[in-house]
Amino acid sequence: MRLLEVENLRTYFKTEVGEARAVDGVSFTLEEGESLALVGESACGKSVTALSIMRLIEPPSGYHPSGVYVLRIPMCCRPMNRRSNVSGGTASP
Repeated sequence: MRLLEVENLRTYFKTEVGEARAVDGVSFTLEEGESLALVGESACGKSVTALSIMRLIEPPSGYHPSGVYVLRIPMCCRPMNRRSNVSGGTASP
């Protein structure tokens, strides 16, 4: 079962000198039973990728010009009062 699917995620920040592209076209999937590590050099977008998936990048300074992600939580792991919901979202400006 695919637990997380990220497709073409883009996260940009508005700065005084223009636009900073922190994440630009990231795609990956995470299947049940798999582990995922985001690795890379300093300031390459690892934290911004994770924060974007958790919806913790706040406009107006940070925004998502494109990208889709779907998070599927197995029924057994959901709180009793939310067992019918599946989270997911479309990143948009």
